[in-house]
Amino acid sequence: MNLIGKAMGYSFSLEDEQKAMVQGSQSEAVSSTNHREVKADKPIVWNFADYAKRWVVGQDHAIETIQKVLIANSKLADLGNPKRQRILASFLFVGPTGVGKTETAKALANWLEDYGYSSLRIDANQFSDREALWTLLGSPKGYVGSDKPGLLPYAISQNPKQIILIDEIEKADQGFYQFLLQMLDEGYVIERSTGYRYYLQRAIVIITSNLENKRIAEIMETLKDPIQIDIAVRKTLEDAVVWLGGGRTFRITPEFLSRVDAVVPFRSLGFEDLVQIAYWDLRDLGLNVSYETVYELTQKYYPIAREYGVRYFLKKVQEDVLSR
Repeated sequence: MNLIGKAMGYSFSLEDEQKAMVQGSQSEAVSSTNHREVKADKPIVWNFADYAKRWVVGQDHAIETIQKVLIANSKLADLGNPKRQRILASFLFVGPTGVGKTETAKALANWLEDYGYSSLRIDANQFSDREALWTLLGSPKGYVGSDKPGLLPYAISQNPKQIILIDEIEKADQGFYQFLLQMLDEGYVIERSTGYRYYLQRAIVIITSNLENKRIAEIMETLKDPIQIDIAVRKTLEDAVVWLGGGRTFRITPEFLSRVDAVVPFRSLGFEDLVQIAYWDLRDLGLNVSYETVYELTQKYYPIAREYGVRYFLKKVQEDVLSR
């Protein structure tokens, strides 16, 4: 299981189907990952930004956007607004790789565990055909596997308070994309074998994409006004086309963008951000390295971070320290 899966309780992949089927309620999931008091029946105090900024370096704008949407949508739901009887909140995270998109989702998941939330991760690239989609939603009656509930409806039936992370949407088959579009629009999923509807009024959906990440990084560096950034990022995503092979293409449509509550762009990290990230990464590994040494290593490997992302940069810094 990868980093986000570890942090968010469990990860949904086709290989993990049997494991997912035996996952218990949120109280069981929380007790297996931490021993904090669960505030499942208490109203959520939306101070997520204060918490997340201790986790994620250099993405204050993204974190504040997420908190603003969560506060507004929660108030609309409390007022009985029919539009908020669908999904509590939905986000599309875009921008360079390795700059904090996953860490932000992980921070939100960890923070909401105290309020009774479970989390699951869906790798979009594993849903490239009809049978794979059946694993997620359940097989229609008469087909093999129709005696088993779909993974997503099952998770919601166990706990409707879910953070659903859908990773790299551009790698999905068009059928999965259409399912996601319908889910965002209608606010429920249908279990194929029974026809039951499972509503997501208390769910938070996070979708990630690496589409046009370099162009989005440029937009974040050159524009300052949030409205101009939002317009430019959306236009960039609408114009992007991914060739999947076999004559198939993938596009993020305007109707899809209109269904998410916010497109959240993440910016490239600056030099000082990288120093801070590398310092705490080495500390987490139990390596007692001075801040001055980390500063020098960041100067050395900064070109790698700019070209290939933070993950590879951290790998090179770790190798340098460990090989001494």
